[in-house]
Amino acid sequence: MEGAICGKRSIALSYAFFNRNHDPAIIRGASLMSVRLIKHFHANWTPGVDLYTINVPLLEGIGKPETKILYTHILQNRWVLGSSFEETENDDDRLDPGEREAEIRGDVGEHEPNHVGLKHKKFIWAPNFADVSRSVEEVCALSYD
Repeated sequence: MEGAICGKRSIALSYAFFNRNHDPAIIRGASLMSVRLIKHFHANWTPGVDLYTINVPLLEGIGKPETKILYTHILQNRWVLGSSFEETENDDDRLDPGEREAEIRGDVGEHEPNHVGLKHKKFIWAPNFADVSRSVEEVCALSYD
């Protein structure tokens, strides 16, 4: 995405995962699928497009020839009130970043704390999904008028 911001045609790639147990065969299939998609978009670039974003689910069978591929235009939605993070003054945070992520995602298990010995500003993930939902509703209403 940095490339698109700098005026370069770009492709952003991400994997959607549903747990932390990543099967190497699934990763391999998703990677092969990703390479095929990137080659396709590069060879068939649509004029006026600056950025493609590809989301590949890490699911069994991904990458097989019969895998269904869907594409669409990106939904124009925005965070209205700034960010999905909020600064916190809480210095006695009981969770390190790995534990915080696990709590957000609903994971359980032990995580090793990562202390760097420096005082940093702390932010917590605190998205206001009402902003995004409202912008989605506004776009949908325009689409059907």
